Amino acid sequence: MYKLPPNLRSRLRKPLGKIVTTAELERELNPKAKCIVVGDESAITLSKKNYNIQLAIIDFKTQRRQDKALKLEVSKIGEKIIKVTNPKGTITDELWSAIVQGLQEPKPVRIEVTGEEDLAFIPCMLLAPNDAVVVYGYPGKGLVLAWVTPKNRRAVQDALELMTKEV
Repeated sequence: MYKLPPNLRSRLRKPLGKIVTTAELERELNPKAKCIVVGDESAITLSKKNYNIQLAIIDFKTQRRQDKALKLEVSKIGEKIIKVTNPKGTITDELWSAIVQGLQEPKPVRIEVTGEEDLAFIPCMLLAPNDAVVVYGYPGKGLVLAWVTPKNRRAVQDALELMTKEV
């Protein structure tokens, strides 16, 4: 398990890609792109616009608040469901393994997280294929489109190495 030290929080707030509004999404993202989505609102947005969601990682919350209507919408995403526990500020081995499994599945997968999914973009960026895009929300601004590139992989690998590794 990796734990996020407080001094790394501000570094991880910097988006890895372009921030777009929902209105700009169609101009910036090909509907056939392989999408890995972290976050309930982001997953719903892409799902409603019929994007190719290969993997959605959700926690049934938006801005850390439960929302029953949101849960109903998110529950429509994915054909296979994997359930994991992942406390706030961590990347558990269980979450990491679920992402590996989800990316290997031929059909769309939804990983349901008890806890928080906020840091899931890190293993997603490291494990996703080069032609994928990791999409996650940026509160108050829109969606981040983070293409899987060597530069972005290096950035998240560097951040991961600064996290505390616990056995």
